[in-house]
Amino acid sequence: MDNILITTTVSMDCDAEQPMQTLHLVQGDYGTRELRFIPVLNGRLMDMEAAGVERVKVRLHCDGREDLLLDCVMSADKRYADLVPTQAMVDEADEWAAQLVLLDEENHTVSSAQFRVMVHGTVYEGDAVEHTNSAVLSAYYDAQGNLNIEKLNGETVRSTGEENLIAKIQEELADYLVSDADRQALEDLDNNINQPVKTTDSPTFAGLTIGSLIIHDDGTIEGAKFT
Repeated sequence: MDNILITTTVSMDCDAEQPMQTLHLVQGDYGTRELRFIPVLNGRLMDMEAAGVERVKVRLHCDGREDLLLDCVMSADKRYADLVPTQAMVDEADEWAAQLVLLDEENHTVSSAQFRVMVHGTVYEGDAVEHTNSAVLSAYYDAQGNLNIEKLNGETVRSTGEENLIAKIQEELADYLVSDADRQALEDLDNNINQPVKTTDSPTFAGLTIGSLIIHDDGTIEGAKFT
């Protein structure tokens, strides 16, 4: 629906025996708010796909009202389920006893979580307002060594390994980088050469020894042999 203006994210603990959350809605306010349910099990975001969940529903009961069974829309990765409140849900100021139900392909209950829905006839300044909870639920390293941070809004932030990028580059280019010893040797060589030494240059030496031949700095030659 294109007219959804507010998204309320709710973390639903499937381990809890008592209703954990109370959602506050306004009488007559339907089709403008989307409720996003994030199933949590054993302190971690529940993997609904691994659990075999094929559909998600919300059951609503209120004394004197007809019970409601509403279909939720699961995300493509089955990390959460969305529900847009219906007119029948908010047409009167009442309190609903609600249950999030996770069902398998054969409509058997895989897991469930209880909560309440308060529909207010009047909202005053300072009343509670639903909001998306992005607090951190858990943090762990996956099999690839990436740090994963799960939030209560269903989002998972995963490290990209960029913090190890420099070390990775150094490892891959190790054969092409100059070692400390080689760098020092080059500096020592540079410090001891004070003139050009190309084949097109004419360097001068104070003295030179080539095998048994010694050329002194005054031009005399010692140890020369002729064949």
